[in-house]
Amino acid sequence: MKFKTYAKYKDTGVEWLGEIPEHWNVIRLKYAASINDETLSENTDPDFEFLYVDIGSVDSVKGIQEKDFMRFETSPSRARRIVSEGDVIVSTVRTYLRAIAPIDEVDGNLIVSTGFAVIRPKNIIKSKFAAYALRAPYFVDCVVANSVGVSYQKGLQNDYDRALCLIQRDVLGFVYATQPKKWEKLKNYHGADVKERFLKRLSSEISKRGALDVFIKGFKDSGCRFRLAFFRPSSGLNEEIQQLYGRGSGLRN
Repeated sequence: MKFKTYAKYKDTGVEWLGEIPEHWNVIRLKYAASINDETLSENTDPDFEFLYVDIGSVDSVKGIQEKDFMRFETSPSRARRIVSEGDVIVSTVRTYLRAIAPIDEVDGNLIVSTGFAVIRPKNIIKSKFAAYALRAPYFVDCVVANSVGVSYQKGLQNDYDRALCLIQRDVLGFVYATQPKKWEKLKNYHGADVKERFLKRLSSEISKRGALDVFIKGFKDSGCRFRLAFFRPSSGLNEEIQQLYGRGSGLRN
């Protein structure tokens, strides 16, 4: 995203912000936006239909990748946050995975997980700029540094796939966030069946080799090697590995 330049700038006095256009003001986020304005009531019509976005459906670069069609009666209890065009959703669960996305358009009823904070910019700030700022590394790092007890997303019994012995959301969310290029390559190869094929392949590898071996060494699918964890690097020379280290794993302990 590119914003126009201005003739004069001033220092903000905030280290990570640096200089801003002279006519801009620096204010706290809570004065520029509201949070979690709308939520589905537990008395919602059981037949109410909507598209649902979970944390695992958001890519750190490309934003929302998938929306699942649901009815309120059979939806998970976390499917409650109502979003509108112009909102920005920020994952409060494992924020370091950067599941942060702008809501550019809404087709019908769009609901997101309660694992997201729904930020709604006010008239004093442009929505696209808010989305840009909320994805900034400094903001994410500050959220992570000040978060307590939010690295674990409460699971429900229905989240666990008994046939595959996996929590699909955890696996796919980790892969989307840490290995997006490999996932795109695999998606081009498998097409619409990519998730199903990928998860079956992973489950098969775990059955043959054991979860620990797959967790440590990763596995291959159609020529792409995927990792389910990034461990402490032996040196700081590889910046990419340094950034991936500490992002958790794709398998629930």
